[in-house]
Amino acid sequence: MSAPHLWGGFEGGVLLGSTPRAFANQLPFFEWMTHPVTNLHWGLTVTQQQALLEAPCFADLYRRLHASSPLYHAEPHQSSWMVDKTPAYLFDLPRILDQTPGLPVVVTVKSRAAQLYSMQKVVVHQNQQTWTPQHEAYYTQKIMNATQSLQKAQDKYPHRIHVVQMTEFYRNPHSVMQEVFAFLQLSWQPHYLTLQDFNRKGHALGRPTVPAFQKAAANGTVSAPKALVRAV
Repeated sequence: MSAPHLWGGFEGGVLLGSTPRAFANQLPFFEWMTHPVTNLHWGLTVTQQQALLEAPCFADLYRRLHASSPLYHAEPHQSSWMVDKTPAYLFDLPRILDQTPGLPVVVTVKSRAAQLYSMQKVVVHQNQQTWTPQHEAYYTQKIMNATQSLQKAQDKYPHRIHVVQMTEFYRNPHSVMQEVFAFLQLSWQPHYLTLQDFNRKGHALGRPTVPAFQKAAANGTVSAPKALVRAV
């Protein structure tokens, strides 16, 4: 979201429900709508949050969110495209694309080993649990489900999906992002990787600084800001 006219909260998740009203059941995404923009969220009032559920379609829900969120109240964001991103979309991507005609989608993928490593870090360091064979079997199945969902979506909508291999992003970030921006019909600028433009936007809202892109650690995973590489 370093580029002009691209802006949004940490994650949206609006399309996880089959209808706008069903968004109320998509937690924590629905709750995050009322969390402050200084915490990377959307900053709605409870009344504005509830009004999203009254939208007759997803296009109108996004219109209401754009009109209500403080993220879009000041220039140059009043005319910005909304970025709605969450890894959770991948598990139901064909249905989501069915309900959003013409919407471009960028999906980032990692190797199974890298994904399992990321899940292991969450389980061990964030959840304070021991990584077990049951954990590995559970997350391996989730990875398989996501892979199958992506393939079905690509088969049905080959021209609406752009896939980014994170290993290639690590090796050639500028060329990979140039392809992403070309897919979105935007112009890529190499200095976007410094996140100076992204942080300038965020600082105006009291957001904390996000560090610039860093190359991979020895374990082969990639350290990169979600706002730069998550699904659009």
